[in-house]
Amino acid sequence: MATLEDSPSGIYVAKESFSALVDGEQVIVSKGITRVRVGHPLLKGREQWFEPLTVQYDVKQPTPKAPVEQATAAPGEKRAGGPSVGPKV
Repeated sequence: MATLEDSPSGIYVAKESFSALVDGEQVIVSKGITRVRVGHPLLKGREQWFEPLTVQYDVKQPTPKAPVEQATAAPGEKRAGGPSVGPKV
């Protein structure tokens, strides 16, 4: 029987194609294509027809960007350094 522990993602994929009656509707399941989550009515009692979904790749975590320096002082904040000195006119 399939359990949440069998699939870290909690998602299962059909091992075989079949059809089933779910909540009064005929559902067509395609091998390798149909996916269901744990707790879905299609999975209940048909666990042997599904297997845990295998992740084929990992997504790289984004590289954190360096913090952006604030361009102006906040109200009441003193900035380091002295006033800018431009060319004398």
